[in-house]
Amino acid sequence: MNTDFKPQQNNPMRSIFFRIYSGMLLATILIITLLYAGFQQYNQHRLNNYLNDVAKGTFTLIAQGLARHQGSKRQEWFEVVKRLTGLNLALSSQKPETLTSAQIERLLLGDMIIRPDLGDKVATLFVSVPGEEQLFLSTEIDDVNEQLSRVTALLILNDLGRYPKDQRDKALVSLQKTFGFPLIVSELKTTTLDATQLRRVKRGDIVVTLNDTTFEAPYIQVYAKYGNSGKLLILGPIALFNWFPSNIILLLGFVGLLLLAVCSYGLVRPLERRLQAMELEVDKVGTELAPAVSVEGDDAISRFGLRVNSMAMRIQGLLEEQRELTHAISHELRTPVSRLKFRLENLNSPISEEKRQQTIEGINKDLNELNALIDEILTFASLESGSLNFSPQPLNINQLLDNLINETSLLSPHLSLNIDAQTATTDVMGIEHLLNRAIQNLLLNATRHAKTQVQLSFTSNQHNYEIRVADDGTGIPEQDRERIFTPFTRLDKSRNRSSGGFGLGLAIVDQIAQWHQGSVALAHSELGGAEFIFTWPKPESQISL
Repeated sequence: MNTDFKPQQNNPMRSIFFRIYSGMLLATILIITLLYAGFQQYNQHRLNNYLNDVAKGTFTLIAQGLARHQGSKRQEWFEVVKRLTGLNLALSSQKPETLTSAQIERLLLGDMIIRPDLGDKVATLFVSVPGEEQLFLSTEIDDVNEQLSRVTALLILNDLGRYPKDQRDKALVSLQKTFGFPLIVSELKTTTLDATQLRRVKRGDIVVTLNDTTFEAPYIQVYAKYGNSGKLLILGPIALFNWFPSNIILLLGFVGLLLLAVCSYGLVRPLERRLQAMELEVDKVGTELAPAVSVEGDDAISRFGLRVNSMAMRIQGLLEEQRELTHAISHELRTPVSRLKFRLENLNSPISEEKRQQTIEGINKDLNELNALIDEILTFASLESGSLNFSPQPLNINQLLDNLINETSLLSPHLSLNIDAQTATTDVMGIEHLLNRAIQNLLLNATRHAKTQVQLSFTSNQHNYEIRVADDGTGIPEQDRERIFTPFTRLDKSRNRSSGGFGLGLAIVDQIAQWHQGSVALAHSELGGAEFIFTWPKPESQISL
């Protein structure tokens, strides 16, 4: 029998895919945030080391120059350095408020303190002036540029000029300790400078070259005339700071993808475990040890688990019904088959002709009973299995009822059969042969147990059609009214096989009612016996099949 299934309206907030996608989005945001924070911390560490390597020597020379000058000459020298470097140098007699006491102590010991500001991609450098406990030099710097490199070379040459020629090489070695890049004195003929650059160096200019490679970080080199020795002072290579090194970006991308894969697995794994557990439980559906599928939460898997549980209950119920039906059929067949066997054995023994004739009549009666039983079983099976082609058509209900009353009256002439039908209603929607079978079964059931009369009535209201069949028999106890529609059910001696039937007639009526999207119920009749009420909906309120 076809029924409409209306899926439950799901809350999108409880959707599995919504939770996975939102979880992936949150995981992605979290991973990006963590990687960015880690990258910033790493860049801060890199910037500290970088500036300590490339700028410490320069600012140490500036601080030493300030220490060598006093009064107005110090200020003049300081202004010249500011102009040459292009940096916003500041000289203060107050301890920097942004530094801790430990950092102040390091300043006084000759260290350079670096405070990176990654937001603006700059760093503030602090150095103390030697011999001046209350004089501090500070500036902001973002990288070592060409101008600062030139000034560094001038400061180195200026510092070396304070020494005799024979001591300058030794002084250069001492200076190397404060610089993080090489300070080399080379012959002119070994240099890689072109002719134009060589002429500039010989004139006393400072030449800065930029080497930008594809696979390595770019760097600069500074060339200056080394006094009158005919040699060159070479600074570098001095690496330029790269805020986004390709190897680190690739590493962060790999780590990000790895973390995202782990988060994805963490989001999907619980669902996979639930499905695996459900799979094991579904495999047991239909067995006696079948457990209920575990249902947790309120999502698609939980709703599927509920559907599986419902299906398992239906399957279990069908299996129980099948076992009961098989047992009932075998029981019903056993009696006529046993009688047939007994009568056939009698035919093989010497008996009179009259006895033989009675035995043959009994065999025919048993065969007719078997045929009727098989017909009832097949009818019930076809209704229950849903193998019928259900296509309701309009039919004349008054004519159908009149025909049934007339046929039943011929079979039960000792009873009074009355019909009460609304004459205004003629056509109803239904399957004629099924309705005919249902009403016929109800009438035959009533005539078997009625004492003097059977009442058949038909009414209709705004939504439904209704047929009532009542008798004045002994009736059916209220506690037995539910199971009367179970196949092969016979309640007591007043309604056993001696009064006819196999216990399938009312079960067939119930199936026909369900096919019509209706129902059949049992009530106490005003005549004193049982009253069966067969109801099915009108076309305007009937559920689509």
